[in-house]
Amino acid sequence: MSTLSIKDVTEALRDQLKAYSGLVYAKDSGYAGNDATVLVQLNKFPFFNIVPINQLISKVPNMSFSELRRNTFEVQIQFATFGVKADTAITGTAAKKGIMDFSKDLLDGIFSDETLGSVVAGFTEEDQEINIDFLTIDDAEGERYIAGGEMTVKFYKDIEV
Repeated sequence: MSTLSIKDVTEALRDQLKAYSGLVYAKDSGYAGNDATVLVQLNKFPFFNIVPINQLISKVPNMSFSELRRNTFEVQIQFATFGVKADTAITGTAAKKGIMDFSKDLLDGIFSDETLGSVVAGFTEEDQEINIDFLTIDDAEGERYIAGGEMTVKFYKDIEV
């Protein structure tokens, strides 16, 4: 069986996003939890956070007599930015990216190497979802609007048993 863990996949994705040139403006939160309130309080904007969700071993699809098993890794990427107006937190300005551009840059960073430097084989073929939800909230001082999103991504690697 493979010794690859969800922590390895999370760290490989984190390293890839930090190194991706299209995300030089974003900060890795360095936070190990998934509490959005803590994330917002601890971080400088814009930031992203990667949370391991699930690791599952199953049969490889369409290979009934195979010696292989599919190791699936599900991670969640949380991200946020802000603006002085709600619409600029979402769409950005000429000088500052909004959450829409930020989510596109994160996706581009993931797609820049779908194998995460050969750590995984790629994205799962079935039930693959990238969900992006946007939420804009007024901060405590009423001086800026925070826009946050999250996406769930599933990677896989087939392993011999």
